[in-house]
Amino acid sequence: MSRRWMYGDHTTAEYLSGVAEFIRCALAHQRSTKAEKIYCPCRDCNNIKRLGDIDEIEDHLFRRGFKQDYHVWFWHGETIPDRPSSSVHEFDVQSNESDDDIYENNETDDDEEEDDEINEMMDGLKDHLDERPQMFEQVSKAAETPLYPGCTKFSKLECVSILYNLKCKGGWRDEHFDTLLEWVGEFLPEGNDIPTSTYYARKLMCPLGLEVDKIDACPNDCMLYRKEHEHLDECPTCGASRYKRKGANSAKRGPPAKSLWYLPIIPRFEHYVQWRNIDKKYPEFGKEVRNLRLALCEDGVNPYGTLSSQHSTWPVLLAIYNLPPWLCVSMFDAHTNSSFTLRAMVFCTINDFPAYGNLSGYKTKGEQACPICEEDMKPTWLHNFKKNVYPDFRKHLSRYHPYRKKKKEFNGFTEERVARTPLTGSQVYERIKNVETKYGKCYKSKSKKGVLWKKVSPLWDLPYWRDLSVRHCLDVMHIEKNVCDAIIGTLLNMPGKTKDNENVRKDMKKRNIRPDLWPVEKSGAGGTKTYLPPACYTMSRKEKKQFCECLHGIKVPSGYSSNVKRLVSLSDLRLVGMKSHDCHVMINVFLPIALRGILPKHVRHVITKLCVFFNSICAKVIDPEKLDSLHNDIVETLCRFEMYFPPSFFDIMVHLIVHLVREIKLCGPVFLRWMYPFERFFGHLKDKTKNRARPEGSIIRGVLEEEISQYVAEFLTRLEQIGLPKSRHAGRLEGHGVIGKNVISPPSERKNKAHLCVLQHLTEVNPYIDKHLLELQQKNPKLKERALMQEHNRTFVDWFKKEVAEEMKKNLDVSEMVQWLARGPRLCVLSYEGYDINGFTFYTRRQDEKSVVQNSGVKHVAASRVYASAKDRRPVDATQSYYGVIEEIWELDYNKFTIPVFRCKWANNHNGVKQDEIFPGLTLVNFDRLSDSDEPFILASQAKQIFYVVDNVDPIWRAVAQGKRNILGIDDVVDEDEYDKYDETPLLPTAVQPLPEEEDANNTNHMRTDHREGIWVINRK
Repeated sequence: MSRRWMYGDHTTAEYLSGVAEFIRCALAHQRSTKAEKIYCPCRDCNNIKRLGDIDEIEDHLFRRGFKQDYHVWFWHGETIPDRPSSSVHEFDVQSNESDDDIYENNETDDDEEEDDEINEMMDGLKDHLDERPQMFEQVSKAAETPLYPGCTKFSKLECVSILYNLKCKGGWRDEHFDTLLEWVGEFLPEGNDIPTSTYYARKLMCPLGLEVDKIDACPNDCMLYRKEHEHLDECPTCGASRYKRKGANSAKRGPPAKSLWYLPIIPRFEHYVQWRNIDKKYPEFGKEVRNLRLALCEDGVNPYGTLSSQHSTWPVLLAIYNLPPWLCVSMFDAHTNSSFTLRAMVFCTINDFPAYGNLSGYKTKGEQACPICEEDMKPTWLHNFKKNVYPDFRKHLSRYHPYRKKKKEFNGFTEERVARTPLTGSQVYERIKNVETKYGKCYKSKSKKGVLWKKVSPLWDLPYWRDLSVRHCLDVMHIEKNVCDAIIGTLLNMPGKTKDNENVRKDMKKRNIRPDLWPVEKSGAGGTKTYLPPACYTMSRKEKKQFCECLHGIKVPSGYSSNVKRLVSLSDLRLVGMKSHDCHVMINVFLPIALRGILPKHVRHVITKLCVFFNSICAKVIDPEKLDSLHNDIVETLCRFEMYFPPSFFDIMVHLIVHLVREIKLCGPVFLRWMYPFERFFGHLKDKTKNRARPEGSIIRGVLEEEISQYVAEFLTRLEQIGLPKSRHAGRLEGHGVIGKNVISPPSERKNKAHLCVLQHLTEVNPYIDKHLLELQQKNPKLKERALMQEHNRTFVDWFKKEVAEEMKKNLDVSEMVQWLARGPRLCVLSYEGYDINGFTFYTRRQDEKSVVQNSGVKHVAASRVYASAKDRRPVDATQSYYGVIEEIWELDYNKFTIPVFRCKWANNHNGVKQDEIFPGLTLVNFDRLSDSDEPFILASQAKQIFYVVDNVDPIWRAVAQGKRNILGIDDVVDEDEYDKYDETPLLPTAVQPLPEEEDANNTNHMRTDHREGIWVINRK
C-alpha cells in the first residue's frame, strides 16, 4: 500500500488510520527489542530523540507530521526492501504507482546481486549505528542516491566506497585523492553527486568505521589520564603538566604532551568475527566452540624510517589464533539465529627479547638474563671482553653423558649440575607478587643483586595468566638472525660481527683454557703486533673466497628470498645488509651447502647440525614424538659449539636455543609464533606516516580508513581485501603461460613422446593401458618385463587410437575426453619460456640464463621398476626421484582442452646423482652424466620445483635445494590437511650422520693445522 498519506492532510481519515498503524508497528518493535523508549519520527525529533510516552509521539505526528522521506519505518521494525538497481527508489507522493510497481524494471542478475550486497551492508550497519540514527540516515541516503541523474549501475555510496578502497590500497595522500575526485567529477555527467574533496568523502564513509579513543598520557610515562585521573591537569607522580604550552609566556594550555591511541577491541571482535559468507557454506560450524585465543605483540618502530632515530612509536597488536582462513565464528550465529557470549583470552605474547623483558617484568640483562632458567644460570664474566656469557649447556645433558666428565675441551671443570625444571606460572607469581612496581621515566629501579624482576606485569591481573605454562614466547626470527650473524661474522672475521678478537683470546689465557690459541706478541720495526693463531673456525683467505663465491653464484626461484648475490661483497669477502629473512634462508639452506669442503670436518659438522635443527623447528608440521630426540640433539650440538667456538660466542641469544623445543611442545610450531607477520605489519604502519609532524595520528587515520575499506569490501565482492599483495598464483592451480609464447611444429617423433606421456598419466586411459599390456603379454609370453614395457611404449599410441575408434563403431560408451585423446594433439604446439602452475613459476633453461632467478630446476617423483643395470633381471618396485632441467614447455592442444608438459634434461640416477657424506639426504647432481631414458617429458602438474647450487668441492656437481610455494587461498584448498600436503618437503634434510668419536675427541680440534693464516692485531699507542 502506498504511504502518500504520510505527507498529506493531517485531518483525513486516511492519515488517522495510518498513524494508528504506525503506533501498532512501533509498539510491536518495542516489545520485541525490550526497549524502554521509542524513536519519534516527527519533523522536529527526526528519529534522533527517544520518547517513553507513546501518546506524546502520536501528538507530535498529528501536530508536526512525519520527517521527510521516512517511507520505510526502518527504526520501528520494518526492513529496507531489496532494490532492483542502484538507482534511487523514491515514494513519490504525487504518483499513483503501487509498491509493486516500483520494482518492475529489474536489471541483470549481477546488478541484483550488487544491490543485495548494499542492502546487506545497510542491515549490518543499522546495529552499528543504533545510537546514531542521523549518521545512518546519511549513509542510507547515499546508498539510495544515484551517482548522477539517470545512473542505474552505481549509487553514490558504492562509487565513493570503491574510490576509497583504491586510496587505502595505494596509500594515496589526501591531496592526490582530492585531485582524483576533482577529475572524476569532471568526467561524470552534469549533476553528479561525487564528493569534491577527501574531507567530504571521509565524512560520508566515517559512519562505517569503528571508534577510536585518544587517551592523554604523562610525558614521563607515569600514568594515563583515565578513570579517576581523567580531569587532572598534571601528573600526581612526577608533577609534569598534562598539556603543552602555547608559548613561553602563555597561560593557555596547548595540545596534550603525549597521547595513547586506543582502538577498542570488543567492537572489533564483534566486527571481525561476524558471519558473512561462511554460514552459507558451513552451517555446521554453528555448534563449534567459539572462544577466541589471542597472542599479543608489541615492538618499537621508527615512523620516520632512517630520517630520525629519536622518535619511537610502540604499536600493540592482538592476533586471533584459532580462526584459520577456512573457518569463522560469529557474535550472532546466522545458523542457529541466536546470540552468544564471545570470550577471549591472551594465551601468549610474541616479542623480541628486549620487549620480552618490558612485558614480563624480568631483567633480561646481566648475570641471570634468561627468564626461564632465572638463578639456575651460571654466567661467565669475560674481563677483557667485558660481557657476561652463558656457556653452560652440559647441565642439560643426560645424567651420564660422556661430555659431563670432559674438562680440557670445555671450561676446565666437570659438570655435575642438572638443569632445573622451569617454574610454573603460580610459582613465578609467588616470587613477584610483592615486587614494587612504579612506572615512568623519572623512576629508575635500583638494581639489587639477586633481584631478577623489576616489576609486576599487568598481565598477571588476568585470572588465567598464572595457569599458562608459557606466557611469553621466544621469537625464533630474532634468535635465528643473531645466531646467523654471529656464525658468519666469526667465520669471515667481519669487524663488528666476529666473536673472536684479541680480548677474547686474552680471556682464554686468563682462564687457562685452549693454550694453543693464546695471543702472541711480536715486536718489529713497525712496533708491536699481536698474532692470534688460527682457531678451528678461522677460514683462510682461499676458503673465504670460495665461501663467498659460492653464495655469490646462487640464484633462487621467484619469490623464494631476496637476491643472495646482493648480500655478498667479493672485494672484502664479507656479507652485508642481511635482513631477518636473509638470515633465515642462510641458516636453513645455504650455509651448510656453502661450507662443503671448507673448514675442518668436525666444525663443519656441528654448524650443519645447528642448521638442521633450525630447519626442523621451522617446519609447518612437526612430529611430537620426535621432539625429545630433537631436544637432546640440540643440547649436544650446543655443547660441541662450546668445545670449538670462543666463549664470547655464547651470548643470551645462543643460550635461548636450548629452550625452543620446550616451547614447541607447549605452544605448537614456530611459524605460528615468530615475528615475521608482525614485522611486516609494523612496516605497513610506517608507510601510513603521511604527516611527519603527527606520526601517530597519521597512522591511526590510515588504520581507520583501512577498517572502513575492509568493511565495505566484505559486502562489495568486486573490491579486493586490503592486506598482503595478491600472489600471481592466487585463485588457480591450473597452468598458465607467462613468458615467450610461440607456436611451433615439433618433429612428430618428439610430439608422439609428449602425447605418450600424457596418456600414461591420465586415469581415464588406465583401462586401455592394462588391456594393451595384457594383449602384448599374450602375444609374446616369453618376453621379459623390461622388453615388454619398451614394446608397450613403442606401440601404444597407435593401438589406443584404433581401439577407441572400434569402440565408437560398436556404440560403446566412450567419454568425450578419451575420444579427443585418441585423436591426438594438433600438429602445432604452443611453446612458452615461462609457465605458472601448482603455485610455482617455471622457466626454461634458456630463460634462466637471462634472468636473476632460477626457475628451471625440476624434480619428478615416480613409482617405477628399478634396474641395477641393463642385464638386471630382478627389478625392484620403488619410488624414485628424478632431477632435471626444463628445456621446453609445451601446451598440447586436444581441441577441447590443453595439457601442459615439460621436456627436461634428466641426470643419470646411477652415476649422476649421489648423497652427501654428512647429509644423507642432501642430493648432489651432475648434468655431465645424463640419463639415457627415452622419456624426457613429464606433465607440468607433476613437477616439483627445485634449484641447484654449485658445489664447492667439485664444481661439476650441484647441490639440490627444495623450492617452496604458498598456495593458501587457491581454489579448493580450504582445510589444514590439504594445505599441509603442499609444504611437506623440508628445505634441507633433517638428519645428519654422527661424527666418529675419535675425531670429536682430538686434542688439536681447537686449532687449524692445515694453514697458519691467523689474525694480526696492530697495537697502537
